[in-house]
Amino acid sequence: MVYKHFYLIIIILISLLSISNIAKDNDLFVLKTEDNLSMVLDKYGYLRKICIDNYTLMEDSKDIFMYREYWTNYTYINLIENPGFEIDRDGNGFPDEWFLKKIKGDISGYNVKIDNEELIEGNYSLRISTNSMISLNICALYTTVNVEECTEYFISIYVKSLFGYMEIGKTLSIQIKVRWLKSNGDIIYDENILTPRGNMFRWKKFTNKTYSPPNSIKAVIGIIIVDNKLSKQYANIFNETIWIDDIRFYKTPPEFKYKSPHGYLKRKGDMIIQNITSNNLRFNIKYKVKKYFIQIECELFNLVNMERSVEVVFKLPFNAIGWKWWDDIRNFRIISDKKIYRNIVNCDDEGFLPISLYPLAVVENDRIGLSIAIPLDQPRIYEIYYDSIEKYFGIKYYLGLSPYTYMPNYANFTIIIYRSNPEYGFRSSLKRYYNFYPKYFSSRINFNKTINIRWNLSDYGIYGLQGHFQYDSIARKGKQYSDLNLTLLQYILPFEFEPRTYKNIDEKPLNYSEVIDMIYYLAERNGYIGLKAKAATNTLVQDINNDICFSQYLKGPNYRPNEWVPRIPLNTNPEISGFNMYNYTILILQQAFNNTLKYGYMLDGVELDNFMARSNHIDMNKTRFKFTAHPLTFSFNNFQPGVHLIISDIEYLEKLRKYLDNIDNKMILSGNFVAEGYVNFGIIYLDIVPFEANMISKFNWGDREFNYRRIMAFQKPVLISYTRIDSELNFEEFLEKYLNEALFYGFYPNFHSEIYEEYSDLLNKYRDKIRQIINIINNLTLAGWQPETFTYVKNNDVWIERYGDKEIFLTIKNTREDKIETIIKVYLDKLGLNKNIDVDLIYGDAEIINSYVNNGVLNIRLNISGLKTIVLRLKEKGEAKVDLQIDSIKIFNEDIYENDIVKIQVLIRVTGIQKTLVRIIFKIDEKILKEESIEINNAVTKNFI
Repeated sequence: MVYKHFYLIIIILISLLSISNIAKDNDLFVLKTEDNLSMVLDKYGYLRKICIDNYTLMEDSKDIFMYREYWTNYTYINLIENPGFEIDRDGNGFPDEWFLKKIKGDISGYNVKIDNEELIEGNYSLRISTNSMISLNICALYTTVNVEECTEYFISIYVKSLFGYMEIGKTLSIQIKVRWLKSNGDIIYDENILTPRGNMFRWKKFTNKTYSPPNSIKAVIGIIIVDNKLSKQYANIFNETIWIDDIRFYKTPPEFKYKSPHGYLKRKGDMIIQNITSNNLRFNIKYKVKKYFIQIECELFNLVNMERSVEVVFKLPFNAIGWKWWDDIRNFRIISDKKIYRNIVNCDDEGFLPISLYPLAVVENDRIGLSIAIPLDQPRIYEIYYDSIEKYFGIKYYLGLSPYTYMPNYANFTIIIYRSNPEYGFRSSLKRYYNFYPKYFSSRINFNKTINIRWNLSDYGIYGLQGHFQYDSIARKGKQYSDLNLTLLQYILPFEFEPRTYKNIDEKPLNYSEVIDMIYYLAERNGYIGLKAKAATNTLVQDINNDICFSQYLKGPNYRPNEWVPRIPLNTNPEISGFNMYNYTILILQQAFNNTLKYGYMLDGVELDNFMARSNHIDMNKTRFKFTAHPLTFSFNNFQPGVHLIISDIEYLEKLRKYLDNIDNKMILSGNFVAEGYVNFGIIYLDIVPFEANMISKFNWGDREFNYRRIMAFQKPVLISYTRIDSELNFEEFLEKYLNEALFYGFYPNFHSEIYEEYSDLLNKYRDKIRQIINIINNLTLAGWQPETFTYVKNNDVWIERYGDKEIFLTIKNTREDKIETIIKVYLDKLGLNKNIDVDLIYGDAEIINSYVNNGVLNIRLNISGLKTIVLRLKEKGEAKVDLQIDSIKIFNEDIYENDIVKIQVLIRVTGIQKTLVRIIFKIDEKILKEESIEINNAVTKNFI
């Protein structure tokens, strides 16, 4: 009996401990983390209080949850007069209430007239055609409407193209813009609301929503007509024609209004649960307290057997006027009244559907910071924002419900709420996020293998190659690279199909219908092209008209320089019936593995080109719904549910990762990370993060783009692959800038392969400098990027990033063109360093004038040349001045002159350093026999051949 009582007491104590962070005080429920973030809810589900330490953000009774539905039938008042171009009182063929204005070029080649042959409703549409030979022509077709300030509006338009496809810069195209005006006629700002693109060989509707700014009373609705087809890199499609019709601009319909239903809260074990039923929707909500964050899980059930499009919002209502909204680690905005603050990208290539650029957002004042985030293993379309009109910090999800899905009429999502340190802003929020989800950012890269390579390009940081090893000739050639210890990856492009068109760039390209016909023609062919075409025909993506989606048209890309190349998005879901893209992938991999094993080596993994880049589409093909394990979203174009391709991609990546792990759990997965935002959910499957970029075209170039890759990769290796050297560039000036940019962000600076051939002499001239930078980047990568720098510099033109926890590297960039003298403060206690610190300038054009420690702060006075990056190494005094010592050397074959192979065992020991890279050089006289780099942590025994 004594033992039984003791057992019961232990159980009770453990139970009490497990729910100690959720308390009930009368009719109030308190959720509190160990770092003193607390939320108080009442029994009806109202939020009563938010506190961080002793700071109260709000103390009231506010809704925390709301939702709205988008219906295909709704009531509205169109603010545009003559929206269907039906009125032409003077009979001149141009619609009344509309005006045409030249913006650039010669618009005399445009023909803008009312048309009665192609129309969507009424008796007329507007026909726009051009036969201009000028390279860039832009005009605006516009009308003006009255608006109310700080109000949500929807805009829609129907478009059709004679060519069947529309893309800005490639074809005759349009953009919908709004110019917001004050009462005195002053311009508040211009907003690009909608860019119709993709296949339009039939009438297609495009829709988006916007918010009128404060003090706006009028809006100029502009249809910007763009024809820049004759520029070298664009299309030469002559005599183009498009039609537009039924343009609507209207306030949010009453059917779309938010609802805030409530349901009783109760405690169940270690969580609070709430069940809400509203309009045949049931919401099951769970509030949980983890150690350092509050987690909210929501399940949504559709109680009627019909498709529905639902926007669900969780909000933290408090006044943050005057606070900071952080866009990334270096940029913030001060929150002012009557605005929406968000950092989004579009994830619907054929319309507009917002998704946050990052999986977290933070607002802060000088005392506290608060973050909302989502887990990356739940692919959803979401948006985190601060609404200073309604005064709340919130997150919304765009969810589709259908009876045809794998889990019928069901959706779910998870959010977390946590505090952050306002002293370090977005960086503090990031650091905590990495700590909450470390598995998302782990890598299988064997760094020792990566740097133990000696071949002609390894000095440039080329440690691996991708190839089509399914071909015997490539596999045979790969043996020599395997012997050099290069990392070899099988190339796969699963996210899109780029069919042959057999049309020279001097010819008119295939139109939309001809491209689709070509895909089916190629599917009848033998070989790998035929196999991919066959998989493509089974996985083509359908738009709101059930037509095949068309993503891009390229004029002579580097891999097919004389041919028109279309890009067709594919649904990669591995469960789609028939021969699909996953089946194609495995078939290719099996052949590649068989080939390489035949030649005595094994591939190291897979490279996925254009990683999820064509996945910003919604597949409206309902036969695919049953294969999706994650919730649907919906299209704003028709307010109907569909499968966002990121969902399919994640299921593809999950299955591919398991397949590779079954072969060897050290297999690497790499992906060309060229897209942003919606691809975040795929980053957790990548071991290395390469991406293409170009300085002249600004493709993935600049601090915003580099920050994004650094943040999402965290400590995974990141590689820039520079796409082309433009003729207007001075190569030496370009190389200097490129290396400085890459070094600052800790990126390996690579080039497309043809650049190494074309510029081999110039690159060889800078080989030693590039090798030096690559060795430093090796050390930065090993040390690991850390978002919190624990530094301060008064001059905003000087940027700093930190790498490492014990052995600290600081990359410091002068963003101005002239030399800067400044003081950098390093907070040693926060870095866990003592005051006895040496500061070494290990790279860059700079001078350390002096350094000293005062009250635990290391002050470094230095000057940096303009537009340069330097690297400092901080190390505690007393560290070994000699990087290593060799304790023993054992030669297993001493007759080195009579044998080609010598085995040497070396025991190397490092003192005073957590870990470092060491390059070992074997020489006879002055002849270098072998060089090899190894990572050492205290001591290592290494065999050399």
